[in-house]
Amino acid sequence: KIKRGTHRSTLELERAIPPNVTLTEIRPDLGGEAVTFLGNAKSMEDLLRCIERLKGQEAFHQVYLLNHAEEKGSAGLRFTISLRYREDAA
Repeated sequence: KIKRGTHRSTLELERAIPPNVTLTEIRPDLGGEAVTFLGNAKSMEDLLRCIERLKGQEAFHQVYLLNHAEEKGSAGLRFTISLRYREDAA
């Protein structure tokens, strides 16, 4: 089942991701109201910018950084973020 507004939410997600952040996996929940995604950020500053931009998007709420860790052998960070879609933003 695809919820109304899914396309708009995807566009807002794309707009919120800064240049030095890459999503590597997107895991929607079965109900379609939440998503967890994994990714890489060049720096902690880039990761924090990403979180703030997600929080600023009308389509999302309850944006949480679940974990992060330095990538061995590189200067980047791996992270996991969860968020929920706003019902009224569709």
